Amino acid sequence: MRPKPFLASLWRRLSGLAFLGGARAVAALCGFAAVTLLARQLAPYEFGLWSLLLAVHGYALQGAELGLRSVVTAEAGASPARARALLAPYLRLRTAAALAFLAVGATVTAFALPALLPAVVLLFASLLPAAVQFDWIPLARERPGLASLLFLMRPVAYLALLALWWAADGGLRGLAIAYLAAWTLAAAVSLPALRLLPRAASGAGRSGHGLLRRGLPLCVVSLTSQAQYTLDLLVAGLVLGAVAAGQFYLAHAIAMAGLVFANAAGQLALARMSALAAAPGFGSRLRGELRVVLGTALALGLAMVLLAPWLVPLAFGPAYGLTPSLLLWLLPWFLLQHLTTVLQGTLAAVGRERRVLAGNLAMLAVLLPALALAAWIGDLRAFAAARALAEFARLLALQAAVRGHLAGAPRPRAAGTALQPSP
Repeated sequence: MRPKPFLASLWRRLSGLAFLGGARAVAALCGFAAVTLLARQLAPYEFGLWSLLLAVHGYALQGAELGLRSVVTAEAGASPARARALLAPYLRLRTAAALAFLAVGATVTAFALPALLPAVVLLFASLLPAAVQFDWIPLARERPGLASLLFLMRPVAYLALLALWWAADGGLRGLAIAYLAAWTLAAAVSLPALRLLPRAASGAGRSGHGLLRRGLPLCVVSLTSQAQYTLDLLVAGLVLGAVAAGQFYLAHAIAMAGLVFANAAGQLALARMSALAAAPGFGSRLRGELRVVLGTALALGLAMVLLAPWLVPLAFGPAYGLTPSLLLWLLPWFLLQHLTTVLQGTLAAVGRERRVLAGNLAMLAVLLPALALAAWIGDLRAFAAARALAEFARLLALQAAVRGHLAGAPRPRAAGTALQPSP
């Protein structure tokens, strides 16, 4: 009788991973096609400049989120009615943050790089539709198929709009318009997902203080993660120029496309592990998640090593001949990232956001001096090695945070949630 629950649990874990991982695989293909269009249409300098603008925008996107998306996703998985009660303060906080980042971005650009002001304003305006994108609701409500469809709207729309941009030769401003339009369409399509959250009881409204108390540590986590993804790109662009930044961005984009299943596994851990926090099988469940995602990482890494040397020149042209070598140097980071993504989602789900933050601070403590050394060396491969070293430091910190659970001794959760602590 025991194999049936085991098989059911395995199917539940793998089917959710297949839906979300498959959607992210399609999104990665769309992203690969989009980067191909950009690399072939833009001059290497313009391509590098756009990659640097996207890197800066990434910080604004994470900062304007305030860590709240992860909070409401976990809350919707544990108590959908409570998550519905949190929607009003959630939307107020995210909209205010988006407007603030838009104003700051426009002001800085107007003084520093006025020629880029229209593109930057359009790019940062995408923070507003990002605030009202509700694809996290079906994810938390165990609807991975619907969550996957909603997730795909933005990359598919962006690719379609890029085809129009290609035909019109719209430049950086047209590129920013396509980016904003894709975010807006994705947000509009996700609005009906609100019906999956039951109405909160009368008088169940909450202020945003509890949301911020739990979300801000996750916001710092997101910003430090963004630093790992793009700080090396920004430093490389500053030291070696926009053309070199374009080479590094292309290798980074290909590696990021391979993280589709890692990100899906992290989302599933965030949505599911909260309910298992006090269960005796918590450690076994987590070990199973890690085994699945590590096997996937090894297979994808092998494919990357075999395909990159001939696929990259074919897709992007001879101007990006250094990219296959950079991909090999990024491979250790790629494998480690799969493990840390699952551990981060698990710790956030069980209310240990500060341990996630501690892991990212450990990563940042290694990344900053490693990037300084890479800048002194002046070689893009050194920047890739710095990223891998920083990710290894984060893995060690996160593994220490879950060691008790992995040993089969999960810590029971106190009554209430992180948003509603016990007296």
